[in-house]
Amino acid sequence: MSDAGHEGAHGSGADVAELVQSVSVELWIITVLFFVVGDILTTLVGLLRGGVAEVGPLVAPLMGEYGLLVMVPMKLLALLVCLVLWRLAPAPHSSGVPLGLAVFGVLVTGWNAGVILASLLPV
Repeated sequence: MSDAGHEGAHGSGADVAELVQSVSVELWIITVLFFVVGDILTTLVGLLRGGVAEVGPLVAPLMGEYGLLVMVPMKLLALLVCLVLWRLAPAPHSSGVPLGLAVFGVLVTGWNAGVILASLLPV
């Protein structure tokens, strides 16, 4: 039995692998922009502005002990662990790693921005 003619709109298996890889790279860029930079910046703005508190069950106690900069090594460690998982997972399933981080980063950054905006509204 052969898969001839079942390649579909995406072409050969090599084309699909290339598409998945290119999407993974874009997802890693979104991950860095939102999961790392966006979350750290919106947290910083919220905390410096006042009226906003970190509520993450892992991050809040560590920030209380070591300050805001503790987020940087924590984010980098999480990113490193996820990069290892991404490399170990077979394609195309490996794309789920940056996809999950990218979605989470966008949601967290959006949430933080919403909290900051809500704190600006008169009570």
